[in-house]
Amino acid sequence: MMPRRLSGLMCLFFSTALLSVLAEEEIDKTDFRAIQLHKSGELEAKFDPVFQLIRIYDGVHLTLVAETAENNLDIEAQAVDFRYDSEEDTTASVIVFSGAVRFTHSKGTIRSENATIYLETKEVLFTGNPKADLAQARGIEAESIHMNLGTGTVILHNASAREILWGDKDEASEEAKPRDPG
Repeated sequence: MMPRRLSGLMCLFFSTALLSVLAEEEIDKTDFRAIQLHKSGELEAKFDPVFQLIRIYDGVHLTLVAETAENNLDIEAQAVDFRYDSEEDTTASVIVFSGAVRFTHSKGTIRSENATIYLETKEVLFTGNPKADLAQARGIEAESIHMNLGTGTVILHNASAREILWGDKDEASEEAKPRDPG
Protein backbone atom coordinates (compact mmCIF):
# COMPACT_ATOMS: atom_id res chain seq x y z
CA MET A 1 0.00 0.00 0.00
CA MET A 2 1.48 3.35 -1.06
CA PRO A 3 1.49 6.22 1.47
CA ARG A 4 -0.90 9.03 0.58
CA ARG A 5 -0.48 12.71 1.27
CA LEU A 6 -2.72 13.88 4.06
CA SER A 7 -5.53 16.29 3.22
CA GLY A 8 -6.56 19.07 5.62
CA LEU A 9 -9.28 16.87 7.16
CA MET A 10 -6.91 13.93 7.51
CA CYS A 11 -4.32 16.24 9.12
CA LEU A 12 -6.93 17.25 11.68
CA PHE A 13 -7.75 13.59 12.41
CA PHE A 14 -4.08 12.67 12.37
CA SER A 15 -3.29 15.47 14.82
CA THR A 16 -5.92 14.12 17.19
CA ALA A 17 -4.63 10.54 16.90
CA LEU A 18 -0.99 11.54 17.31
CA LEU A 19 -1.63 13.73 20.32
CA SER A 20 -3.84 11.18 22.02
CA VAL A 21 -0.76 8.97 21.92
CA LEU A 22 1.95 11.51 22.82
CA ALA A 23 0.30 14.23 24.86
CA GLU A 24 -1.81 12.39 27.40
CA GLU A 25 0.03 14.34 30.07
CA GLU A 26 1.36 17.87 29.76
CA ILE A 27 5.10 18.30 29.87
CA ASP A 28 6.17 21.19 32.05
CA LYS A 29 9.70 22.53 32.40
CA THR A 30 9.69 21.15 35.94
CA ASP A 31 8.38 17.71 34.88
CA PHE A 32 11.90 16.68 33.83
CA ARG A 33 13.77 16.43 37.09
CA ALA A 34 17.13 15.20 35.82
CA ILE A 35 19.23 14.12 32.88
CA GLN A 36 20.79 10.68 32.84
CA LEU A 37 23.83 10.74 30.59
CA HIS A 38 24.45 7.25 29.20
CA LYS A 39 27.10 8.21 26.62
CA SER A 40 28.97 11.26 25.45
CA GLY A 41 32.11 11.93 23.49
CA GLU A 42 32.74 15.39 24.96
CA LEU A 43 30.79 17.44 27.50
CA GLU A 44 31.13 21.18 27.96
CA ALA A 45 29.70 22.88 31.06
CA LYS A 46 30.27 25.99 33.13
CA PHE A 47 30.24 26.37 36.89
CA ASP A 48 30.22 30.11 37.50
CA PRO A 49 27.92 31.69 38.57
CA VAL A 50 25.86 28.44 38.50
CA PHE A 51 26.25 25.01 36.89
CA GLN A 52 25.00 24.95 33.29
CA LEU A 53 25.41 22.27 30.66
CA ILE A 54 26.51 23.98 27.45
CA ARG A 55 27.11 21.25 24.88
CA ILE A 56 27.46 17.49 24.61
CA TYR A 57 28.83 16.14 21.33
CA ASP A 58 30.58 13.31 19.45
CA GLY A 59 27.70 10.92 20.05
CA VAL A 60 25.18 11.44 22.84
CA HIS A 61 22.71 9.11 24.55
CA LEU A 62 20.73 10.62 27.40
CA THR A 63 17.40 10.32 29.15
CA LEU A 64 15.31 13.26 30.29
CA VAL A 65 13.96 11.84 33.54
CA ALA A 66 10.34 12.78 34.24
CA GLU A 67 8.34 12.63 37.46
CA THR A 68 6.91 9.28 36.31
CA ALA A 69 9.05 6.72 34.46
CA GLU A 70 6.51 6.28 31.63
CA ASN A 71 7.09 9.93 30.65
CA ASN A 72 10.90 9.59 30.45
CA LEU A 73 12.31 10.64 27.11
CA ASP A 74 15.27 8.60 25.83
CA ILE A 75 17.25 10.57 23.24
CA GLU A 76 20.21 9.81 20.99
CA ALA A 77 21.95 12.38 18.77
CA GLN A 78 25.35 13.44 17.53
CA ALA A 79 25.23 16.71 19.50
CA VAL A 80 23.11 18.52 22.09
CA ASP A 81 23.20 22.25 22.83
CA PHE A 82 21.58 23.79 25.91
CA ARG A 83 20.29 27.38 25.93
CA TYR A 84 19.37 29.37 29.01
CA ASP A 85 17.36 32.54 29.54
CA SER A 86 20.03 33.98 31.84
CA GLU A 87 23.43 33.16 33.31
CA GLU A 88 21.76 32.44 36.66
CA ASP A 89 19.35 29.76 35.36
CA THR A 90 20.18 26.18 36.29
CA THR A 91 17.59 24.68 33.92
CA ALA A 92 17.80 25.19 30.17
CA SER A 93 14.85 26.77 28.39
CA VAL A 94 15.76 25.30 24.98
CA ILE A 95 17.54 22.05 24.13
CA VAL A 96 18.73 21.57 20.53
CA PHE A 97 19.58 18.09 19.22
CA SER A 98 21.37 17.56 15.91
CA GLY A 99 22.61 14.68 13.79
CA ALA A 100 20.80 11.32 13.65
CA VAL A 101 18.29 12.28 16.37
CA ARG A 102 16.14 9.54 17.89
CA PHE A 103 13.47 10.24 20.52
CA THR A 104 12.02 7.18 22.25
CA HIS A 105 9.06 7.46 24.60
CA SER A 106 6.79 4.79 26.04
CA LYS A 107 4.29 5.79 23.32
CA GLY A 108 6.55 5.56 20.26
CA THR A 109 9.69 6.63 18.42
CA ILE A 110 10.51 9.67 16.27
CA ARG A 111 13.71 10.03 14.21
CA SER A 112 14.95 13.16 12.45
CA GLU A 113 18.13 15.05 11.66
CA ASN A 114 17.27 17.84 14.13
CA ALA A 115 14.95 18.36 17.07
CA THR A 116 14.43 21.31 19.38
CA ILE A 117 12.62 21.22 22.71
CA TYR A 118 11.27 24.56 23.96
CA LEU A 119 10.67 23.69 27.61
CA GLU A 120 8.88 26.94 28.54
CA THR A 121 6.25 26.67 25.79
CA LYS A 122 6.14 22.84 25.75
CA GLU A 123 6.89 22.75 22.03
CA VAL A 124 9.00 20.23 20.13
CA LEU A 125 10.07 20.82 16.53
CA PHE A 126 11.45 17.94 14.43
CA THR A 127 13.10 18.85 11.11
CA GLY A 128 15.29 17.06 8.62
CA ASN A 129 13.19 14.17 7.31
CA PRO A 130 11.32 13.23 10.51
CA LYS A 131 9.85 9.72 10.67
CA ALA A 132 7.68 8.28 13.42
CA ASP A 133 6.05 5.06 14.50
CA LEU A 134 3.50 5.30 17.28
CA ALA A 135 0.84 2.97 18.65
CA GLN A 136 -1.98 4.44 16.54
CA ALA A 137 -0.09 6.07 13.68
CA ARG A 138 2.57 4.14 11.80
CA GLY A 139 4.99 4.91 9.02
CA ILE A 140 4.72 8.67 9.46
CA GLU A 141 7.00 10.78 7.26
CA ALA A 142 6.97 14.57 7.08
CA GLU A 143 9.02 17.57 6.13
CA SER A 144 8.61 18.78 9.72
CA ILE A 145 6.65 17.87 12.84
CA HIS A 146 5.76 20.66 15.29
CA MET A 147 4.12 19.51 18.52
CA ASN A 148 2.80 21.59 21.38
CA LEU A 149 2.43 19.18 24.27
CA GLY A 150 0.81 21.86 26.42
CA THR A 151 -2.10 22.62 24.09
CA GLY A 152 -2.40 19.18 22.51
CA THR A 153 -1.78 20.24 18.92
CA VAL A 154 0.53 19.02 16.17
CA ILE A 155 1.31 20.39 12.74
CA LEU A 156 2.77 18.11 10.08
CA HIS A 157 4.16 19.73 6.94
CA ASN A 158 4.02 17.64 3.74
CA ALA A 159 3.19 14.44 5.61
CA SER A 160 2.25 10.88 4.78
CA ALA A 161 1.43 7.89 6.97
CA ARG A 162 1.31 4.18 6.24
CA GLU A 163 -1.57 3.65 8.66
CA ILE A 164 -3.62 5.71 11.10
CA LEU A 165 -5.95 3.62 13.21
CA TRP A 166 -9.56 4.65 13.63
CA GLY A 167 -10.48 2.04 16.20
CA ASP A 168 -8.72 -0.21 18.66
CA LYS A 169 -4.95 -0.20 18.10
CA ASP A 170 -4.93 -4.02 18.23
CA GLU A 171 -6.75 -4.06 14.89
CA ALA A 172 -3.68 -2.87 12.96
CA SER A 173 -2.60 -4.83 9.95
CA GLU A 174 0.51 -6.96 10.43
CA GLU A 175 2.33 -4.78 7.87
CA ALA A 176 1.71 -1.67 9.98
CA LYS A 177 2.70 -2.97 13.42
CA PRO A 178 4.96 -0.56 15.37
CA ARG A 179 8.61 -0.72 14.48
CA ASP A 180 11.63 1.46 14.67
CA PRO A 181 11.25 4.08 11.89
CA GLY A 182 14.97 3.72 10.93
